[in-house]
Amino acid sequence: MAVMEEMLAGRPDLARLTALVTGVWPEHAEYLQKSFAVRTPALLDTSDEVAKVVLALAGDHAQKVAEDYRWLCEVIREEELNFARTDAYRFSTFAETNAHVYSDDVFMERYMHGLLLSHVLWYMHTSSLEFFLGRLAARVQPGGKLMEVGSGHGLLIYLALTKLGLREAVAWDISAVSLDQT
Repeated sequence: MAVMEEMLAGRPDLARLTALVTGVWPEHAEYLQKSFAVRTPALLDTSDEVAKVVLALAGDHAQKVAEDYRWLCEVIREEELNFARTDAYRFSTFAETNAHVYSDDVFMERYMHGLLLSHVLWYMHTSSLEFFLGRLAARVQPGGKLMEVGSGHGLLIYLALTKLGLREAVAWDISAVSLDQT
């Protein structure tokens, strides 16, 4: 994986996060190499910055967070297969989704952990995050306020507060786990 090492050179936090995930899931290295290969150097640098934050948020639970990332990828694959077979989502009402997802603390904790890593490891999540921060930076004055509905793990609020110099942020979410993580 010399190509991967070359892409990660000078990006220590992205390299550390990648090693953490491939330690739990070695087969995922090929996907990560493809995800990193299409990124510009600037987007790889953004990925490294966000990886540093993600690793700090994961803290002493980084191994568990990496395991939960693998679990999330497997859950998503199962959902995609189910949709392909049935042409319908597994849960089609808010009540079902709330009961089986948002109100299931064990599920939500694992889901939020996995989703946290996806903001670094999945090209579309990283590029969307970069776009979001760029658009937000153009619209928000330093010292301003931000409200996020559906705060999930709190990464976006954290980045907005620290990178954009906001003074206040409010998070709304229906999941108690999400609010705790935020």
